[in-house]
Order: sequence, then C-alpha cells, then structure tokens
Amino acid sequence: MSAVPASSCLLWGGFSQFGNATALNHLLDLMLRSRDYQGSEQSDDAFQAMMAAAGLLDPAPDIIALAGFARREAALGAFLSGYDTIVDARSNESLEDPQWSVEAGLIQFRRVLQSDAGSDATLEWLDALPWSNILSDARIMDHAVQELCAGRALLDEDGAVIARDMDCARI
Repeated sequence: MSAVPASSCLLWGGFSQFGNATALNHLLDLMLRSRDYQGSEQSDDAFQAMMAAAGLLDPAPDIIALAGFARREAALGAFLSGYDTIVDARSNESLEDPQWSVEAGLIQFRRVLQSDAGSDATLEWLDALPWSNILSDARIMDHAVQELCAGRALLDEDGAVIARDMDCARI
C-alpha cells in the first residue's frame, strides 16, 4: 500500500478486482461480463465468466433477469462506455474532471429497462439487490472519482481512493 497522510480517510474501497466486494462492484462486473459475452459471439468461456459474475450478487439473477441486459445491449454499451471513462481516468496520470457519473448512468440505464416490457424480470431483480444501496454506493464512487481528479485524493496500489485531508471526505 502506498504512503498515505495520517489525516486522510478512505473515500472508495477500490474496484472488485482489488477485493472491494460491494453490490455495485459486482453489478458493474456483471455488466462488463455481459458486454463481453455479447461481443464474443456468445462463446462458452464468456458465458461462464458472465454466470460467475452473476453468482457473486445476492440475490443472483436468473437467466431471464440477465436477458434484460441482452435486450438492451445498446443501452448497456452506452452505460459501460461512460463507466470506461472513469476507469481510464483513474489509471491516467493526467486526470481530468470526468463528465460522466456512475449514479446518473445507472439511473439512465434503468429508465431504458423500464421502457421495455420484456425487462420486468431484470427490474425486479435490481430492486431485490436493493437498487437504493447500489445508487448510494454509486454516489460515493462518483465523489471519490471527483476528488481524485481534483487532486484532493490519492489512488493506492490496491485501487482504493483515499482523501488527502478530511475536508474532501465529506459528500
């Protein structure tokens, strides 16, 4: 772990590949795996990776709930393109203020699902996660990314975002 000032605090525990097992991170992983599956000509390996990611959520989605992602592939792709800008920004040494929000992106993706009668099972599953906790975590992640981009936070080698001082720790 990198050296962190004593007056700092954790803003975001990192991404799931670094061990931060939040429902938001698991959902993001599932969305990424779903995109990979759809883009892989539906290979068995990509399907297994998607199902493994689904199994980390509580409750895990069934195949009908997962079909909502496939039904709205364009909306999923648009959401993940925005998310990719945040992931890319956190690994870039010349950070800029991201013009995209995880919370707003998730809300927009959900609106697209709500406009599709065939996505009812996906919406019911999202509510069971519960969705409100996902959005709360998304707000926290957005704040951490904003502070990181503004230079008021540090990214440690485990992917956690740590405030340089207590003032930026407040949302």
